[in-house]
Amino acid sequence: MSDDFGYIFHHVVCVYGLIYPILYAKDGPVVLCGFLMGEFSNPPRFFAEHLGYELEEIRTLVKQDVCKTANITPEQVKTYYRYIATPRRICAALHYYLFIFFRAVMVYYAIAIMLPLCELTSSLIAGVLILLFSVATVFFVYAERQALPKDFYDAESLFPSTTSTGTDSAKAATKAKQR
Repeated sequence: MSDDFGYIFHHVVCVYGLIYPILYAKDGPVVLCGFLMGEFSNPPRFFAEHLGYELEEIRTLVKQDVCKTANITPEQVKTYYRYIATPRRICAALHYYLFIFFRAVMVYYAIAIMLPLCELTSSLIAGVLILLFSVATVFFVYAERQALPKDFYDAESLFPSTTSTGTDSAKAATKAKQR
């Protein structure tokens, strides 16, 4: 629920910040450049989120035992999971580092260009909000990255019974026969 309020507030402020300078024909290019810089890190985020949904769907299907009814082996599922998990990890990392970089650029842009050059009060408020949002969102994105389960990218965790416990019991049976 708080994420919904945050997104609504963010988009209301963005629309207000873009429309007001255009209506008064002042500060438009300066404000528009600031908003565009904020969006440069979004394409990797889109792919990371989409691939994350795919990984969650695979985990859900495995929990529901759909693999047995569809004649899909655990190895096939693990291979497909790894195939999706690797680009998801890369896109998430790329988004994170681009996000931090462009937020640093935006802070500089707001301090060096927006605040000294803008004439409208709304544009100055936009510059201050860019500073505040830039600092806050870096912490939110970091917390979101930390919230993933530790085994989220691990394909072996999908089928815990076929991993080390199965091979350990087979090794124990072999040792018992040798004695």
